[in-house]
Amino acid sequence: MKFRKLFSVIGLGLFAMATVGASAFALKNNEAKRAEADADTWMIHFSLDSKEIAGYMDEGSMWLQTFTEGVGNAKWFQMYPISEGSRYFAVNATFPESYTYNRIQYKFSQVGTEKWGVPYNTTASKAEHSPIIYSTFGSWAGDDWTFSVNSFGSISAEYDDVAYELVEDVANQRFIARDFVCDGSDYYTFYYRVSWDFAEALLTTSSKEHFTTLSTSWCSMKTGTYDIILKNNNSDGGIVDVKKHVDTYVATYLVGVDEDVYVYTFGEGGIKDFGDFPGTRLGDIPNAHRILTDVKFQGDDLEIWYLPLDYGYPEADHIILTYLNEFGNVGTQTADMLLSEGSAYWFSYDADYHNDEAGVAISFLWDAEEARKGATNESVCNVSKANATPIVNAYKGLSDFIKTTYVNNSTVNTLKRDGSEGKEYVAYSLVMGEFARIAEISLGGTNSIKAININTPTFIIVVAVSAAFIVGLAIIFTAKKRQHN
Repeated sequence: MKFRKLFSVIGLGLFAMATVGASAFALKNNEAKRAEADADTWMIHFSLDSKEIAGYMDEGSMWLQTFTEGVGNAKWFQMYPISEGSRYFAVNATFPESYTYNRIQYKFSQVGTEKWGVPYNTTASKAEHSPIIYSTFGSWAGDDWTFSVNSFGSISAEYDDVAYELVEDVANQRFIARDFVCDGSDYYTFYYRVSWDFAEALLTTSSKEHFTTLSTSWCSMKTGTYDIILKNNNSDGGIVDVKKHVDTYVATYLVGVDEDVYVYTFGEGGIKDFGDFPGTRLGDIPNAHRILTDVKFQGDDLEIWYLPLDYGYPEADHIILTYLNEFGNVGTQTADMLLSEGSAYWFSYDADYHNDEAGVAISFLWDAEEARKGATNESVCNVSKANATPIVNAYKGLSDFIKTTYVNNSTVNTLKRDGSEGKEYVAYSLVMGEFARIAEISLGGTNSIKAININTPTFIIVVAVSAAFIVGLAIIFTAKKRQHN
């Protein structure tokens, strides 16, 4: 069954949902930034060798200013050490389309007193700029200090004599070399400030797992395909991320949606499965389809959709669901929800929302429903022991929370238990009891469908009590449905 799910390519339709004041939620993804009229469109990596002054400055106090003499169009950028304790500071400075400057200036503070670098005359515009400008401390002049400025036409990483240039990715404030190929036979190097001496010093902590040997000018790299990224700050201990390409299959479940919702995925790797924001209408995505059509998940009459995705760098790692208004513009949208393998998603405004336990329950119910619907008259009573046994064993392997919160209180539309014509909704706990009876496996007291006559007073009392219990816990169940894992 899992194999069939992985390769299923069926038509789809998704997401009918009440909208809740989403105009208060601004677009958070980088595509929205690009659409702004004043969006930055070009970038320079500034690098400063502060030499001995690094030991005298207040932490976090190094800044870069670009401006035009007599105009005052100043832009300020905080600079970061390339690694902890380094004398080298850096920043990826981004600029709007029409912006130009003819001066740069650095400053830092020492015990709260600002120390200004003497402005340096150098020009730049979108049409004419170098990707890297590197400066070096010169000398003190009272409270001011001088520095030299140089530029270079490329930033590159190299493997086995093949150079991979890092190109501007302005929207994400980074430079990136994609598809950097290593076969394990040679050395990784990084050409920075017209030198090969920064191979290890620039690397983030997490990047070092991709190497067997680290040194000043070269590193032994493990076999694989990578992206090399020059970041905007030294988070994770450095400014160069080495990201290995890894693909992981993701079974994604969308709950309470219809075919008119738009699906957008994005991530640090830059790959978007469904185009630019707001993405693609769910009903037009060929390999998504509705599942559990006879089941009310947790008793709610909501559609559930299956959307298979690739996950793992450089594939997308976040998803946004959006409804367009009558004018074709963004009406309501979710937060940037983190993609998690096998997880379920409601229309959530919680940051990085995903519900892994609900996803496990939906996957289980899908398998159970395949067994039930494959039997004669789609009746669980007609499921064979061979097909019932793995379902029961899988059910027993679920956590008590998943069983009680998601599976047992879901209902399924099936043949009436008293043998009369038509169908009725039956609690899935009773369906599991019948699976267990056929498999001859104890569930520890769960009743089967055959064990209860719908017309008996006992059953009526049980139903009444259960209904009251469910009403009393409605708010709790709603919270659990939207639980962030």
